[in-house]
Formats: sequence, structure tokens, C-alpha cells
Amino acid sequence: YFNLNASQVRLMQTAAARTNASAAFLDSAELENYKLSEIKILNPELSSNNRQDLAYDLAALVNSLRDRVRVSTGKFTITSTNQKLPITVANDFIKPITVDLLIRSTNERVFITDIKKVALSGKSKLQVLIPVKVYTSGDSGFVVKIRGTNGYVYGESVMYPLKIAVISPVATWITTATAVVLFGAAILKSLRRLRKRRINHDQ
Repeated sequence: YFNLNASQVRLMQTAAARTNASAAFLDSAELENYKLSEIKILNPELSSNNRQDLAYDLAALVNSLRDRVRVSTGKFTITSTNQKLPITVANDFIKPITVDLLIRSTNERVFITDIKKVALSGKSKLQVLIPVKVYTSGDSGFVVKIRGTNGYVYGESVMYPLKIAVISPVATWITTATAVVLFGAAILKSLRRLRKRRINHDQ
């Protein structure tokens, strides 16, 4: 008989769930390796220290399995009210996988929606364009989380800082109207000069 502490029990439960969720995207040799790593902890001949060392190894394997699908980091500057921002999604599984990108903005300056059913080929990277609608200038950002169609989350959530430098429609209208007025005034002034020259010439 032997004992597993609470953290080791949770680890084995997490490892089993994660391995089962990713089994469809692993080849048979990889899947067997993950399954054996779980079983090793249950060897009754292990000492407590050796069992804990194997638990640490299993935790590292589970984390690497989670990170098989991930998004790249980055930051953006936005100069228009509607813009598409490119982010890269990587799939290190040998088989294709379909995921959803769950996206939330850090404040109300921008509006962003989730991107559903992103199909990734095995051992590939894909650039995905994220549509962003801007309401006001300033600093903002958005967080991306990857969820498989099986409901499991892959990779770490990544935050993308945004620097928004957008001229509001009101400011654009005022600037345009001012330019039109100044242009009209310049034309009127030129016409007056021409008229004055003609009068002087006739006299």
C-alpha cells in the first residue's frame, strides 16, 4: 500500500483528462508515452521522493501537451476605426485540429468578437486576422484564449496591447469643413483680384 497526496491526485486527474482530450491529435507512440507517464506514479515499489519526482515530470509533460497549440505574442498600433490585426496560431500536434479563439477587450475603447472554428493543419502555423472596431483613441488591448472543440483550453492566454491613434469622425468633419471654407475663401479672394485688375485695365 502507498499514499498519494492531494496535489498528486489532482495532477493525475488533470493529466488523464488532458491526455484523453488530446489523444485524437497524437500518434500512437506519443499517446503511449503519456499514458505510461501517468501509470509510473502508481508503482507501489517507489519511495515517496521518487514518486514526487515522477509527479514533477508528469506535470511538465501535461504542460507541454497544453502548449502544443498556442498564439504568438505582439502589440499593435491602430490608426483607423475598423482594422484587422494579424496574430499567429501554431499547432505542434502531428494531426490537424480545429479551435476557437476566445477574445475579450481590456476596456470599452474597442470592440472585438470571438473567432470560431479556426482549422490548423498538423505541424503548422496560421495567421488569423482579428477584426477590431475602435470607439475612441487611447490605450487598450485584448486577450486571446484558445479552446478546442472538445472544450479544453490550450496554451496560455495572451494579452495584446493596443495603441489607438484614431481621429474621431467629428474631428475629421470639422477639419474637412475648415479646409473647404479656407479653399473657398482663397478662390473668392483670387476672383476679387482678377475683377479689380479688369476694372483697372478698362479704365
